[in-house]
Amino acid sequence: MSETRASYILLGNILPFLLATIFYFGRVYSRALILRTFGWDDWLLTAGWAAALANCIMACLLTSFGGGMHESHVPSTAIEPSLKLLYGTLIAYQFSLCFTKLSLCALYLKVFTTSRSSRVFLYSVFGLVVVATIILECISIFQCTPVQGVWDINIHKKCIDTIPAFYASTVESVLVDVLLIAFAAPKIIRLNLHARQKYALLFTVCLGAVPIIASIVRAVRVSNILHAEDKTWVSFDSSIWSAVDANVSIICASVPSLKPLLRQIAPGFMGSTFGTSAPETSGQYVNTRKSWLERSHGARGYELHSVSQSGVHNGSQLELANNAGKNDWTIKNGANDDDDAMSEESIHAGPQITKSVTVAITRVEPNST
Repeated sequence: MSETRASYILLGNILPFLLATIFYFGRVYSRALILRTFGWDDWLLTAGWAAALANCIMACLLTSFGGGMHESHVPSTAIEPSLKLLYGTLIAYQFSLCFTKLSLCALYLKVFTTSRSSRVFLYSVFGLVVVATIILECISIFQCTPVQGVWDINIHKKCIDTIPAFYASTVESVLVDVLLIAFAAPKIIRLNLHARQKYALLFTVCLGAVPIIASIVRAVRVSNILHAEDKTWVSFDSSIWSAVDANVSIICASVPSLKPLLRQIAPGFMGSTFGTSAPETSGQYVNTRKSWLERSHGARGYELHSVSQSGVHNGSQLELANNAGKNDWTIKNGANDDDDAMSEESIHAGPQITKSVTVAITRVEPNST
């Protein structure tokens, strides 16, 4: 029996895809069934997931046609099918990265909506991804004339060198990931969120470094393969790193929208872990009703009554309403027009409708004894 690395190729492609699929369907459930706000960023991610599925299927089928085997052991009848599958994985991989990055741009456009400079930046990144993908896909698809020459080694053909396009693809992918991380991380740090929620969001954004590492490792491995004699044997992990790159990108794009699902599954944990108070005021108003009722001023106590009022907001601040003759506290929400802001609901792209609460402090005289 011929020595093969097919099992590594199968595990390296199937496991990342299954993990990405769990996160993807978690996002779909959160957005479509819980929030009922399935938007164009979700459709873009769906296209990216479908391309990753196609890439996974073709990479697994490739093991039936010599993938992971020594080149000398690959039967001649498997050459054409294997070249067709390699051709397909190249196209699917590029599409998966494209739509996933576009989905992240669209998500950030929903979240960071205040600053004009932020919108210009995100639309520029969006355009860069679209233009680069069109160019790279055209080079990949039409690398040979006729196109059939990509997999048919017996016909007369004229092919271009695709190595420069491969390196350009790697540079574009890494550049876009770096730009998105550099854009989102500082804005999350400045958000008026509970510390744990802020750290969770930062961790999610920083996961974008994993596709960067995967892209670089993939580029190094492919470069080594180009100069190898036994290409089918040494190229087994190039498809694995391609799968890691594409599927971790899907996970990074899905995680920020999972909060409604997690809140439904474990409401107690989510309530204690992802509070919405600002770090500087966290805990200041915990057990407010109890503390006010227990506080006494001489022989007098206080009782709180609240009235909900609808409003649309970005960000949060606490304002003291100085109304003559009344002791009223009003919790309102707002943000400066020149600052980026992100509400709790907009983190998972829900509608930005919250409630402000007016708390009236009523003096309660103790009963005479």
